[in-house]
Amino acid sequence: MQRISHELSLNINRKKTEMMRTEYAMEDEISLEGERSNEVESFEYLGTMISNVGSLELESNERLKKKADQTMARIRRIWKANCLKLPIKLMLYISLVIPVLLYGHKSWYDSEAISDRFFRFENKALRRI
Repeated sequence: MQRISHELSLNINRKKTEMMRTEYAMEDEISLEGERSNEVESFEYLGTMISNVGSLELESNERLKKKADQTMARIRRIWKANCLKLPIKLMLYISLVIPVLLYGHKSWYDSEAISDRFFRFENKALRRI
């Protein structure tokens, strides 16, 4: 890797570099400056969780458990406010929570398990409103 990066005039920081092998990758050892690089099974790239097996489990869990739930919790006072009518609360839900939940969804494949999780989240969120 050091030879290739030198040919391309790239400087790679060994301390910051982590590698992820896919399930189809060769088992050859990849080293940088004579030391083996840290291998990971998943990482976050541009806000999306990438796993070494190409599964969407990590990404859907991240979207549901962390990001969408956090958004719902941040605006909890809006859901409890009696001065706002239901149509306004629904418009806020559609404009604030749904985009966070579905960010990047066009690149996901559709599975029944993931769809079920999203439907359960939506039902829970709508009951909370």
